[in-house]
Amino acid sequence: MIRRNAGLTLLEVMIASIILVSVVLMAMSSLSVSTSLASKSGASSEVEQRGVRFLAWCRDNLSSAQFTKTITSAGSTRALGIPSTSYNTAVGFRVPGNRDASGAATAGGAVVFGYDSLLPAPKSGFYQDLACFLRFEADTVYKESSSSPNAAQAAAWGAPFPAYPALVNPDSSSLQSQILGIDVNGDGDQSDTYVRGKIVKYVIAPTGSAAATGHAGFPVNGVVQSSLLLSREVLSDGVLLRVNSTLAGDFLCDLDGHATSPKSAVEALFRFVDSSGSPDGVAVDNSNVAVSGQGLLVTVAHGNPDSTGKGFIVRKNSVLLRFRSTQQ
Repeated sequence: MIRRNAGLTLLEVMIASIILVSVVLMAMSSLSVSTSLASKSGASSEVEQRGVRFLAWCRDNLSSAQFTKTITSAGSTRALGIPSTSYNTAVGFRVPGNRDASGAATAGGAVVFGYDSLLPAPKSGFYQDLACFLRFEADTVYKESSSSPNAAQAAAWGAPFPAYPALVNPDSSSLQSQILGIDVNGDGDQSDTYVRGKIVKYVIAPTGSAAATGHAGFPVNGVVQSSLLLSREVLSDGVLLRVNSTLAGDFLCDLDGHATSPKSAVEALFRFVDSSGSPDGVAVDNSNVAVSGQGLLVTVAHGNPDSTGKGFIVRKNSVLLRFRSTQQ
């Protein structure tokens, strides 16, 4: 009789090892996929929440705003509402209050329009005739391909507003990672360019304002600003707009590129609407917002490259803010 020692043969060990390696590889692959999906889900949710937070701020601050007056500051008279040269990427407004231009209570509690100064006491509080401007400021250019057009930063507004950030276009010799090599909006080509940046809130005072008296200008990007600029705050970053043309600041929320003009039915960042609530209705701009304007349509897109570098996460949010009172 042939007796066999207890144990495994070399063949059995090899087979067991192969099975073990296969199980480990499958587990690692499953873990990798799960981790990737969780990462993408988290990144997508984070991008979505940026839009939700910004629109919540707009809902709280813009429904009762006044968009139809002007403010004279630093030698220039500016209309509130949507600046004609902004391609609908900015809006200026005031809100109701009961303090006069010196910050004192108005007689009989009369309602006037202005804004809150964020300066330390005694300059804090509501002042009549202060104004708030929101504007999109691009800081990064993304091209679908090297043949996509360049973007041009918006033209400077002049004092008391700081200059826009410098904007550098990627090319074959610089910022190559911003040439994506993907069709971001899924329109079948790689010929679009996008800008990403921030929506910044500025509170400005009119010339001679009590709020600005004695207030020292603060630096923005290393440049000390006029004392008439009372505060600067970034409300939302990661905002994504499509470059509509090579004209300075011609950026739209219409990421699909179906429209050629911000005056047509496009998804603009800020847009006054008529009683239909749609930009497809009567064109409403600063010249007739007091007559035809019934609300402000805010549409914002946020976007980030995904963790693989082969995709782009984009989320778009929109809200229609009906005016609570007649624009005058």
